[in-house]
Amino acid sequence: MSSKILSAVAIATLGAAGSLAQAGDWRHDPGRGYRGRGPDVDMARVVDVEPLVERVRYRTPVEECYDVERVERGPDRTGATIAGGLLGAVIGHQFGSGSGRRAATVAGAVLGGAVANNAAARSGGYDDERVRIETQCHVRDEARYEERIRAYRVTYRYHGREYVTEMPYDPGPRLRVAVDARPL
Repeated sequence: MSSKILSAVAIATLGAAGSLAQAGDWRHDPGRGYRGRGPDVDMARVVDVEPLVERVRYRTPVEECYDVERVERGPDRTGATIAGGLLGAVIGHQFGSGSGRRAATVAGAVLGGAVANNAAARSGGYDDERVRIETQCHVRDEARYEERIRAYRVTYRYHGREYVTEMPYDPGPRLRVAVDARPL
């Protein structure tokens, strides 16, 4: 019977030593920071984690385009018509005599003006007016908003008491806390 007790004690001792070896001491662990005198570390249970959200405003350039109708006028044919009419009048004046000369001058002016007007219209490529669609664009700044998590309000329980702190990350279900026993 004493060998059973001795075996149970040996197994319990080995189990406890194994779990202590796995846990390690944070002051001697090179990846954990402080390695000298300081507060002891314990674990507390996280009760609630609330993200603290802030609304951030930023500006984004937005290009807006729209179509505009432009009316283009054909080339001015007035000068060509007058010059053609004068030339036709001079040529028509060369024919006939008396009232016939007057009629030939008027007919030459009308015919010369008409020919010059038609020639000016053909050289311009289109008649009096043409509608052209033109795209116009401009850039304006548009205000946009984005919600970002600024921090986390963490409520945790340690030895029956609840504490609240702000952290830059969500700690998960357990939180490391520093335990410092100082006389009051």
